[in-house]
Amino acid sequence: MVAIGASGSRKTQTLKAIAYSIKQTYPAIQIFCIDFHGDQEIIGETCYPLHMASPYGINPLTINLDREGGGPNLQAIAVALKEKQQLAQETSSNTGVGK
Repeated sequence: MVAIGASGSRKTQTLKAIAYSIKQTYPAIQIFCIDFHGDQEIIGETCYPLHMASPYGINPLTINLDREGGGPNLQAIAVALKEKQQLAQETSSNTGVGK
């Protein structure tokens, strides 16, 4: 889930409420929240800081070879689609197209 909106439009509070509600409804579920600004705090969270010096990282281009999970071909298509969407969004915001 991604929240996009103007500063002050309550994106952080909305995401906190959604995470809290999901955890209350499904106590065994694991929620992963990537927070680039440090605004999210979830009760009972385990936080792994992501920065240049941290030993942790996230690689969205890692391919899972498990065929039941879609296999590498399907995952490669999914990654390419995400990158294409991101590029289109960045191009649109830089040129003002679609506003």
